[in-house]
Amino acid sequence: MSGKALLRKTGLGAAVLWSVIRADPVSMTTIGTMSQGNLNWQDIAGVSYVWDDVNANSILEVGETVTFTVDMHKNHWGTHAYDALKVWIDETPINPPSTTLLTKQFTWDYNAGIGNYTDGSYSWKPWNDGDKYFSFDYTFADAGTYDLTASVMCSRDLSGLYYYSGNRWNDSPSQYDWDAWTQNVHQTTKGAYGSALQGETERYQLNVAARSVPEPGSSTLMLLGLSCIVGLVGIRRKNSK
Repeated sequence: MSGKALLRKTGLGAAVLWSVIRADPVSMTTIGTMSQGNLNWQDIAGVSYVWDDVNANSILEVGETVTFTVDMHKNHWGTHAYDALKVWIDETPINPPSTTLLTKQFTWDYNAGIGNYTDGSYSWKPWNDGDKYFSFDYTFADAGTYDLTASVMCSRDLSGLYYYSGNRWNDSPSQYDWDAWTQNVHQTTKGAYGSALQGETERYQLNVAARSVPEPGSSTLMLLGLSCIVGLVGIRRKNSK
C-alpha cells in the first residue's frame, strides 16, 4: 500500500468514527407534559437532537451547534386549515418567567392537495400519511441548564388565543395570536376554552457544559499517533524505491 493510500484509509476510518460520534442522538429529560382536549388531532411524538461534537466526547458543550427535531403526530384530520407548532428555548427556571433565548413557529398544511373533510363526520376520518418533522438549529453561548418547550395546536384554536370572541372561527391566526401562545398555554387558557383547546405542550431539559480543553496527556498521545503515521508512510516510501 502506498503512503497516499494509507493516509486515505486512515482518514476514511477517522471520518466514519467522527460521523458516528456526531450523529448519535441523545434524548433530553422530560420535565413536564400538559394537554387539553382530544390529542387525536395533533400531539408531540418526541423531540430529539444532534450536535457537532467538536471535541468528540459525546458531551454537549458551549459553542457547539445543535439541531433539534420535533415530531408532530396525527391520528385524525378535520376542517381546520393547518396544524401549528411553537417552540421556545429558555434559561431555567421557566416559572417564574425566565429569559427566552429562542422562539420558533411552524405550520403544517396537512390538507394541501386534499381539501378539508366537511361532511360532518370528519372527527372519525383517520390520518394515514405519517408524521411531520420540524427542525431548527441553535448554538448555546453559555454553560448551564436550559428548557426546551414544544407546543402544538390547530390553527382554529390558535386563531382565538388573542381575541377569543368571534375570532376563533375565522381560522386565520394573526401574529397577535402567535404572540399570545405562551409556554404555559395548555394551563392558562383552560378557563376560556374549557376542553375545546386541542393539542399539548411538552417541556424538556438539557445541560450544556463549558468547552473542554484536551488534557496534556491526550495532546501528547495525539501527536505521538500522528508521528507514527508519518513515520510509517516514510518507511513505506523508502522501501518502495
